[in-house]
Amino acid sequence: MKNLNAIFIVIGIAIIGATYYIVKKNKSFLKMSEVEKTNFILDTEKKLLDIRNNPNLTQQEKNEKIEVINKKNDEIYSEEEKKAMGIKWVEELQAGNIKLQLTDLDRGMFPKIF
Repeated sequence: MKNLNAIFIVIGIAIIGATYYIVKKNKSFLKMSEVEKTNFILDTEKKLLDIRNNPNLTQQEKNEKIEVINKKNDEIYSEEEKKAMGIKWVEELQAGNIKLQLTDLDRGMFPKIF
């Protein structure tokens, strides 16, 4: 159950990051082709990784940047689009195109063996 919560957090972050791409393309996620959806999700994941892996930012600054993206996404995307993005993100995760790392998730969500 805790791992499932961690996955939902990562999906939420991915959905938030996706906002910039959709706004840039000015196209509904639901109207994109499968190739466009895949590119959108992978580009969004890369942008989030760039924030998380930026050594010039403190953890607080990283969290703030991601929070800003999340707020924008909440304003821009419909619930239906967010759900479709989450499903596509999970598909890319299952296909191995996105890799989860312990550093991507709150370690407190995992058993103490980690």
